[in-house]
Amino acid sequence: MHCISLQRLHGRGCGKAGATNVTLVIGKLASLICALPDIFKSYASYKLAKLLFTLLPYAGILASAACIFGHIFLFRMNFSGGKGLAHMGGMILAYNWHLFLILLAVERHG
Repeated sequence: MHCISLQRLHGRGCGKAGATNVTLVIGKLASLICALPDIFKSYASYKLAKLLFTLLPYAGILASAACIFGHIFLFRMNFSGGKGLAHMGGMILAYNWHLFLILLAVERHG
């Protein structure tokens, strides 16, 4: 999974087990290390679904949505995972990289 134990994060900071909570508890660099695999998983699932299921126009969105829900409702943590923001970022990046950059700029300056 990630380099940081999810069990140690759960209940600290915002109480979730994702990269947002890693930012609150440990710092931005650790958060980036945790967010990048999540972004990649959602991005890759979107692109792979679009490649494999060419007749289904929403295949990529559905595949990325499955990643997001899988992150939020993490089975091994009693369905209490992260917020899914990094996975959402991966889906937006795969869907429209221009929109991803705009939202990233707004987040950085907002």
